[in-house]
Amino acid sequence: MSQQALRLAFSLLSTPKPLAYKRLSTDGALEIGLAGIAAELGLAACLYEVYGESGIVRPNGFYLTASEALVRFRGLYLHPFRDYPQ
Repeated sequence: MSQQALRLAFSLLSTPKPLAYKRLSTDGALEIGLAGIAAELGLAACLYEVYGESGIVRPNGFYLTASEALVRFRGLYLHPFRDYPQ
């Protein structure tokens, strides 16, 4: 899924615009959003591989937000064996 989001973002970015196209302030927002989704899915996949389902789900049953997943991933990168399941 992450690769599909990135592929779609790059495809949209590479689509040529007509000569008479007027640039908008929102140009690229969709593509940047898709790249962000791809990054979030990649982080979640890494956390799932290391911690299992508990790596991407909070104790209350909701999935981690992107910022929570990033903090957890950074912790895993900086301290690789601290929270590793036994």
